Amino acid sequence: MKRIEPRSPGYTFGSWKVLNTVIHRNKWTTARFYHVKCLCGYEAEVASSNLELGTSRQCKACCKQKHGIDIKVVGTLREKYYDAKYRCTDPTHMNWPYYGARGIKMCFSTCLDFLLYVKTLPDYNNLSLQLDRIDNNRHYEPGNLRFVTPKVNANNRRS
Repeated sequence: MKRIEPRSPGYTFGSWKVLNTVIHRNKWTTARFYHVKCLCGYEAEVASSNLELGTSRQCKACCKQKHGIDIKVVGTLREKYYDAKYRCTDPTHMNWPYYGARGIKMCFSTCLDFLLYVKTLPDYNNLSLQLDRIDNNRHYEPGNLRFVTPKVNANNRRS
């Protein structure tokens, strides 16, 4: 694996600006973190890998302000989007026969499009609910999605 060289102070990753590099050592490992400052003024230590891979681009407050959704909810909704997308597009997925093979498609071209639509649905921020297609013969598309309890989702079968 290619070794990533530390970034100098002033380097930016999204809204984060590197102030300095911090090394955390313990008995077993050594980890590099960056002490960073967000554009809003919030300071934090972020793992170098999260910055280098683009996993962390801004602080939680800025994410909530940008998307209008709590960061934990964004992560859960992103997971639901990619799970549904892979069921519809990956023939090696174990549920492919019930989705992609039947012609069911993910009609949102990006995860952001999905997030912006789902934000308009009731109970989108209730993490105990599941994403459900109202009509099981239609696609993952606007007007055919809702959030329901696992019991309701299990009873929503093809006819």
